[in-house]
Amino acid sequence: MVYDRERMGPALIGTDMAANLTKERAEQVLRFLRSSCALAR
Repeated sequence: MVYDRERMGPALIGTDMAANLTKERAEQVLRFLRSSCALAR
């Protein structure tokens, strides 16, 4: 499970719970989001 410290519970991606998200998949999503933010600047 990926834990969201701000929500104090399971992380959300869109409207789907990310409770079954593996660490590897979470890292892929994080890299994608960081690259998306870098492109938006």
